[in-house]
Amino acid sequence: LGLYLIHYSTRLTAPFTIPAATLYIGVLVLGFKRRILSVLRIILGFSAQLLCVVLSAAAGWAAWQAALLINPAYKLMPEGQTYNSAFYQICFVAIAVSVSSAVYGWASKIGIENLTIGSLLLWLALLALITLFLPGGTYLFLWPLVFSLSGLALRITKKGWVSSWKLLVSSCLFAVPAMILLVPMVYWVFVGLPLQTGGAVSAFVVLLLGSLLPLLQFIIERSVKPLALSSLAVAVSLFLYASLTAKFDQNHPRPSTLFYTLNSDTGAAAWATTDNPPDEWTSKFFSQRGTNAVPLKEFFPFSRGSFLASPATAIRMPHSNVELVDSAPSNGGRSLSFHVSPARPVALASIYISSKAGIAAAYINGSRISLAGSSIGDGQEQKWKLRFYAIPTAGLDLKLEMKGSDALLMTVVDQSYGLEEVLGSSAVER
Repeated sequence: LGLYLIHYSTRLTAPFTIPAATLYIGVLVLGFKRRILSVLRIILGFSAQLLCVVLSAAAGWAAWQAALLINPAYKLMPEGQTYNSAFYQICFVAIAVSVSSAVYGWASKIGIENLTIGSLLLWLALLALITLFLPGGTYLFLWPLVFSLSGLALRITKKGWVSSWKLLVSSCLFAVPAMILLVPMVYWVFVGLPLQTGGAVSAFVVLLLGSLLPLLQFIIERSVKPLALSSLAVAVSLFLYASLTAKFDQNHPRPSTLFYTLNSDTGAAAWATTDNPPDEWTSKFFSQRGTNAVPLKEFFPFSRGSFLASPATAIRMPHSNVELVDSAPSNGGRSLSFHVSPARPVALASIYISSKAGIAAAYINGSRISLAGSSIGDGQEQKWKLRFYAIPTAGLDLKLEMKGSDALLMTVVDQSYGLEEVLGSSAVER
């Protein structure tokens, strides 16, 4: 927090989650005894929060689809961001606030306590899932949940504080962990994910608002309709402004994609692009006669996409060397050891392997790596892909434990940035 990093072992996530669940049950029992909570109203509160999440996510997704219809060129932007992405980001947040305000205003009839405990039930369910599958992220849900439950317990115990300054102060204090942990996370989700995930971010904002319901009570009970309408007006205004000011110009140039491919086995070279059609700059590298949409399978063996490609002049370019260091029988299959060494600085080295024999285990520089999500089976052969960024000049050692002795096809593709090596510095300028 601030200049301090509070950390603890992931082995403590389950021991922390269990007391959080116990605290939730304790607040339920307290609310039932005080006749403030009821099962039916809690279910309605949970349903209202779930409805907020679904509607906000759907509205955020629909807004981005509308943005793509207005500006199809957004699909060209790298990493799914736009020059004016900040306006869309605030728009998605405003959508979540508008939807949540409207639903909370309708559901507030069941009582703010029932609405809050129902909303926190969704938090508890997400905490349980994250504890099982992503324990490193439990802190985002654990501590806001614990403090929100504690504040709710105090609220139920001190029912006489309703509409008093004590209630406002206590609500603010118990909301601090959620504000500290989740507000920055909304921003970092926007930084790390493309705008097309704006619906998911809107849903995340709804979860934050659900934990702040006791604090938001003062707005919900007095001016929820103006808040919902004003938030909607902000969302629509930002959306229109962002969409109408998104044209490419001298200060906001259209992105261009151009890469040079060289097959070191055959010596064949080509210019290729994902732009269709090519813009004014990239079109200089493509002749109408020789340009075709091709899959470039020798460089992207497992890809189903196509690229516009045109023949190019081959140049002498150093390429990575692959050496078979050892091959020996192992557990009914084969153990293969390779050394991959780059001949020039390589930003990304992609290794594609196809074989009827599956891969039982893989090791990089002696360390076993997970095969989850890296293998593809089409019924006839197994395909495996490895991407290694910033490969060291000394190269890397790759060891494969194969399940059988069938033949293996390996393709290594080097990728580096900059066209000066091919064109010269003057020709690269746009």
